[in-house]
Amino acid sequence: MSDWVLYTPFITGDNTQIMVLGDVSLNGEVHAYDASLILQYLVTNIILTPDQLLNADVSGTEGVTTYDASLILQFVAGLLPSFPALSKPVASHWDAVFGDIAFNSDGSIECALMLDGDTPFVAGDFRFTYDNTLFSLDTIEPSASIGEMMNIIAYRDGEVIVLFAGSEPAEPGGDIVRLKFSPLSETDKSAQPVLTLTKAQVNEIDIITGIEDFSLSNNLIPDEFVLKGNTPNPFNPSTVIHFGISNDQNVEIKIYNINGQLIREITTGLLSAGYHSVIWNSRNDHGEPVSSGVYIYQLKAGNKTLNSKMLLLR
Repeated sequence: MSDWVLYTPFITGDNTQIMVLGDVSLNGEVHAYDASLILQYLVTNIILTPDQLLNADVSGTEGVTTYDASLILQFVAGLLPSFPALSKPVASHWDAVFGDIAFNSDGSIECALMLDGDTPFVAGDFRFTYDNTLFSLDTIEPSASIGEMMNIIAYRDGEVIVLFAGSEPAEPGGDIVRLKFSPLSETDKSAQPVLTLTKAQVNEIDIITGIEDFSLSNNLIPDEFVLKGNTPNPFNPSTVIHFGISNDQNVEIKIYNINGQLIREITTGLLSAGYHSVIWNSRNDHGEPVSSGVYIYQLKAGNKTLNSKMLLLR
């Protein structure tokens, strides 16, 4: 990222200026460019004046976030007749985890920042750190849904910032970004990266409190098909099922209720040898939320089947 610069408004001169909500550039109109200024401000590429910050807070929550950028984009696209101003976002629930972990033979490690929840989203602000004295971040790629939104991805000195805002909502239940790390030396290949999620905000709602550490552990290929349980357990509404495979193959995941009825079936597709994880959002194959209770999940790889239990508490 470049050094901070002061962004100069278009309208300058005398002390008379018309203030228009959503007009971050202060040129008297609202455009998608105003949304882009918010993202640049949040990634500390630019500094906005107090008047610009006042116009940028179109949600009326006394702060400027990626959700404000999304509302501006929706307004420009004609999807919103006016800005919410003093209203609050609809109460929703999302979970963010690092999953789908793969350990490659060259020592590199791949994973995904994944988002699940019960409501479509239009904006997000995710920030996390890693130990850049042990690992390099080789690639970071946005998912298809995020790639269609206005987004900024920046990283330096072991910190990663992922900002996005769009006018069309995206469904949770998949990747936000995919990452690939490599150890900086041969002696670091035995180290286990720890990703520390310092901020996770969706549609202007903070979905974590404090910070959360995610260890990309067990960086060896298992000798056999193993099931390492699910986290969290108990859970609401989402949990992550962790498993490992000793060779490249497909894995079938079936989830049953306590009465033995099949409620959800997940096919992973071909996975590489190593450790992986899959999110279950407590919904059945029809996309309907299931009730609280004990559920049995069954994983099958080749001719081997493993089972375990999990508890959903709504």
